[in-house]
Amino acid sequence: MLAAQFDFGFGFQRPWLRPLLIRAEAAASSRLEGIIASTEDFLRAELCATESRSATLVAANVVAVERALDMAQTMDSDSVREVHRVLMASEPRHTPGDFRQELVWIGGESPIAAVYLPPGHLWAAACVEDVAMFSRRSNLSRLVQVAVAHAQFESIHPFTDGNGRVGRAWIGASLLRQELTKYIGVVPISAGLLASPDEYIAALTSYRHGEIESIVKVFVGAVIQALHEADRLRAAVDVVTAGWSEVATGRSDSGIHKVLELVSGRPVVTAELVAGHLGVDETNAHGHLRRLVELGVLEPRPATGRRGMWVAPAIVSALDDFAAATARRGYGH
Repeated sequence: MLAAQFDFGFGFQRPWLRPLLIRAEAAASSRLEGIIASTEDFLRAELCATESRSATLVAANVVAVERALDMAQTMDSDSVREVHRVLMASEPRHTPGDFRQELVWIGGESPIAAVYLPPGHLWAAACVEDVAMFSRRSNLSRLVQVAVAHAQFESIHPFTDGNGRVGRAWIGASLLRQELTKYIGVVPISAGLLASPDEYIAALTSYRHGEIESIVKVFVGAVIQALHEADRLRAAVDVVTAGWSEVATGRSDSGIHKVLELVSGRPVVTAELVAGHLGVDETNAHGHLRRLVELGVLEPRPATGRRGMWVAPAIVSALDDFAAATARRGYGH
């Protein structure tokens, strides 16, 4: 499968590709729901509280995707609730981590006028567990299995909000469980779905009428498109990191190279984050950060509260370009 080829061909030698693609996927999945924040804003929100609701939600989606991948081997209804808990942590009105306790509907202004009525809330947990059991089967075509499981989850609609983002995080976990994304973590499938969001919604509707071909077709196309966009992002960052290697050549300090690897995948950092990555104290971390500012790799940003931040603008720009390309094809707002 193309995903496995990309995973081994590029992810094996580029550990920074995994955190970068996780953030690309989280931003694209959020955009599908109309939640949009600039790359730098949501990366800063990962590290420090912000007043921007959109940045907070996209940053939370990064954590949700990571949590889903962490639990890929044991995805069940409890795991799904945990992904929702971290995703909706800033939205208490949507009872983070709890299945809905009310009637919901899709389309229309009331249940009577609804396009679709999901199962009643008393069935939510059992229905999600059924999808989890289906996802753990090993005798099905892998992409068909993932597509059907996703469509079924979205049809259950077990939460009052966040279903789409949780469901797409589950896609990433499913592909990892099938060992298709061992190194890269995720295929940013939401970027592929953004190519034709109306077709994605129509395919989910068709599934609810008993037709699965459309959702499988959409998924195949989305994976191919996502891998294309992921490869463009990879190539752009390869160019950046090659330039960094040139300016850092001859430096005996291996810590510099470790920080370069870190900011390739996480282009907004704090001294605390760098210190943890290197296993040193923050004083030493500040020394590495100052040298990378001198080399033109990083730019300091004003402190938020008591926490200063450093940004790798070339990597942020690559992620901005990734987001802009998907926005041009799909939701441009």
